[in-house]
Amino acid sequence: MSKSSGTRLLSEDSNRQESFAINPKIWRFSIFSLFTFLFTLGAGNINFGWLNPVKLNNIATKSTPWPFQVVDSLDDVITPIGLFIGILIGIRLSPRNKYTIAFANGTLIFVATRYIIWRLLTINTAHALSFAMSTLIYLYELLFVVILYAEFIPSTSYDPGKRVLEAGKWQATIHAEESTVDIFIATYNESTRQVRRCIHGCKSQLYGNKKIYVLDDGNREEIKQMARKLGVEYISRNDNEHRKAGNLNNALRQTNGDYILVLDCDFIPFKTLISRTLGFFNNQEVAIVQTPQQYFTPDFHSRNLGVDALMPSDVDMFYNYQQVIRDNFNSVICVGTSYIARRAALESIGGYVTTCIIEDHQTGTRLLTEGWRIIYLNEILSVGETPGNLHDYIDQRLRWLQGNLQILLPASKLPIFNSTLTVWQRIFYLIHYASNFMPVGRAFFIFIPLFSLYLGNQLIIAPIDAYISYALPFILLLHTIPAWSSGNHTHQIWSEVYETITCVPWTIRLAKILRKPFQIYGNTVTPKDRKTSSKQLDWPLARHLIVYI
Repeated sequence: MSKSSGTRLLSEDSNRQESFAINPKIWRFSIFSLFTFLFTLGAGNINFGWLNPVKLNNIATKSTPWPFQVVDSLDDVITPIGLFIGILIGIRLSPRNKYTIAFANGTLIFVATRYIIWRLLTINTAHALSFAMSTLIYLYELLFVVILYAEFIPSTSYDPGKRVLEAGKWQATIHAEESTVDIFIATYNESTRQVRRCIHGCKSQLYGNKKIYVLDDGNREEIKQMARKLGVEYISRNDNEHRKAGNLNNALRQTNGDYILVLDCDFIPFKTLISRTLGFFNNQEVAIVQTPQQYFTPDFHSRNLGVDALMPSDVDMFYNYQQVIRDNFNSVICVGTSYIARRAALESIGGYVTTCIIEDHQTGTRLLTEGWRIIYLNEILSVGETPGNLHDYIDQRLRWLQGNLQILLPASKLPIFNSTLTVWQRIFYLIHYASNFMPVGRAFFIFIPLFSLYLGNQLIIAPIDAYISYALPFILLLHTIPAWSSGNHTHQIWSEVYETITCVPWTIRLAKILRKPFQIYGNTVTPKDRKTSSKQLDWPLARHLIVYI
């Protein structure tokens, strides 16, 4: 054997040993887990005095009022469960229209009401700590049921194809191309690749009377040269005041098109985006026509779980169900990209709102309070990129969280409750606001039962047959009815996966926002180019899952 061959074999052997070496972090975590387990075994035999299980559960069962008592297993457990399963099968086999949707969601609300009233009677009142833990879990469930109630009447108006048909009728009226359209491509620090790709998509629009502007808030020479090479306009500024809102307002002052198509640079518009949306502006009350955000790359975590073909995006229900319903009550949310706006409407409110961390939902809100209308065309007319890793994904959602919470604060200067908004518009704002607290409830739902296992206190004081009778029908309908009503754009199990992943970072950020709502946290722009081909564990974001496991 030659010297070089021996060296190569030694090197390969060394690499092989390194590849089988266990990361020291895993050893430390294993040792920590072992000591935690041993401590738990010991703690289970220690009397903590005021925290001992006897005092925490000095009422093993509670006497419930007669209508909620379970006396006979056949009549009070098996029969109602069988009845609800039969109704559920009938609903799943029915055609989806406003009547069947009303019946399905009405059945869900009936079962939810039956469950939540029964749950109120099962709160553990034996001890202050037991009462607090049991009540927190109940309040989370109650908030969920209240949102179901608020969405019941709007859900019966679900008609995803209505605006698509209207777009086809309006499309025939804009061939004269009399109106001028300015296309704003907003960019800050994104790659040249993304900006170039977006420009090509804009140039392919089947509408001739248009001008394309690259709004570069990064003031980069390479973007400027690329814009000139591709024959489009370039606008920049010396500062980044008010972030994207300031960037858009700066471009508004330097352009004069009748309508403005706004795109984030990581989106690629379809060639029919303008021709499919512009006709809606024949209605002089329309300020914005919003289209869905659709992504050609799956979410990072659904790809990691290997369920990207099965798992709907966390925004899938929002764009394909909730926005469709909101459109019927003039409560559509502007989402920052892939929309076309009437310049006169934006100028009537002084341009884009700059008081909040994000400009889209807030500017749309200002337009609604001034009596304008926002249309939602439920048709995919552009595609974009999702964040490349879990950290950027969560950071993006937390920025949306902050913007949503800022809307109802007086400092945002958005007069939601002293304007011409209708009752339903205000209800939608309250629903959207309340939904931002659901992940906090999910954190409670994960960890409070875990603590109760350690402490020995029950969270629900009821026999098992009663729980099966009241909870099982609610669980079955909750996991099937919303999916059916929304055309399978949502699934409760995946919603719980999303909330479980984000609940602790969400709760921490929410506490910071409530303390200082207008301070900037995290990134103001979501990176889309940070990709990795190697497996890695984001410890700060995974800590709560590791603790739970």
